[in-house]
Amino acid sequence: MKEKEPEESRYELGFYEVDPSVEIRKPRDVWDLVKRYKDDKRERMIVLHLDPMLRCFGYTVVAIGTYHRMVVDAADIFREAIVREAKMIILAHNHPYEGNCKPSKDDLRLTEDIYKAGGYLHLPLLDHQVFCGGGFHSCMEYGQVVPKGGHYETVIPFDKMTGLHTSNKKRKFAHGGPFVIS
Repeated sequence: MKEKEPEESRYELGFYEVDPSVEIRKPRDVWDLVKRYKDDKRERMIVLHLDPMLRCFGYTVVAIGTYHRMVVDAADIFREAIVREAKMIILAHNHPYEGNCKPSKDDLRLTEDIYKAGGYLHLPLLDHQVFCGGGFHSCMEYGQVVPKGGHYETVIPFDKMTGLHTSNKKRKFAHGGPFVIS
């Protein structure tokens, strides 16, 4: 199966390869990768796939919504990451309206539930970024559900050498999905 090129088909759902040397060490690195979507007129949910060394080898556009709303299913978020053997993920989605990068309550609920589900699947969520024409908001930087820190190396919840998840805490889902975020 040939992968799509982002410039040619960036408005489609699907997986997009990126240069495997692209390292995602801090939230600005995510912004540099997804800012091509900042002026889209419809919301899009993007899942970045990372290896144990925080190199992004691709991303999946898993949902395309309307001007201010989209439906996102947890299975869609994790499916391609599991198939492609990602070791961790980062969510990113745009807010096309009014240049507002602040996450909504629905955005934060989605972040919390995907973070918990990732713990069960041993596929941790490192961050959820909301971006717009004027920049981005990193939930990790603001301590919103994902552990607060300035760099992704400080929040990786598993051993990089073994790939094993180090947290054994029991978690409860706050929501059963699919999610409608606005």
